[in-house]
Amino acid sequence: MKKGLFFGSFNPIHKGHIQIATFFLDNAGLENIWFVVSPKNPLKDKKSLLDVAHRIELVNLALEFNPKMICSEIEMKLPIPSYTIDTLDFIKDKYPDQKFVIIMGTDNLESIDKWKDYNRILNEYQIYVYPRNGFDGGAFISYPTIKLFHSEFLDVSATELRKKIRQETADQWLPEKVASLIKEREFYM
Repeated sequence: MKKGLFFGSFNPIHKGHIQIATFFLDNAGLENIWFVVSPKNPLKDKKSLLDVAHRIELVNLALEFNPKMICSEIEMKLPIPSYTIDTLDFIKDKYPDQKFVIIMGTDNLESIDKWKDYNRILNEYQIYVYPRNGFDGGAFISYPTIKLFHSEFLDVSATELRKKIRQETADQWLPEKVASLIKEREFYM
């Protein structure tokens, strides 16, 4: 069976991430899904990024209810910033007998040509894509390794969620234990 690799900053992890992973576990024949926490995405602004140790703690809290969802700290062993292709090469070397697919939204697929060695990613890996409002996947949506899944997902972005946390209106979007820890430690305030 295949394993899903769900890459992200998870800044913070929210119910939309969990809903996406649950959907793929239920509908894509995946054995499990690894939430690969990125210490520093080269395409994102670091100013709003919570320390990676705290994000890993939040992801572990959010996933503790489902043993098929696993927080992966694999990028902690790699140079920063994190490039997906480097992580994929590391995983392929470390787990040569395993089959992996990448899970991403149409927003990321649309801009994949900005990623390091994106052609290798497109040619060497199957990519399971979920819809994001306002993005159709662009020029790569019909690429042979792309499989688009159709489903309704929560329309929430981590950027908007961080604003809601500061306004104390984010609880409905966050797993309960995640919301509690964010409040307790005043993350994103």
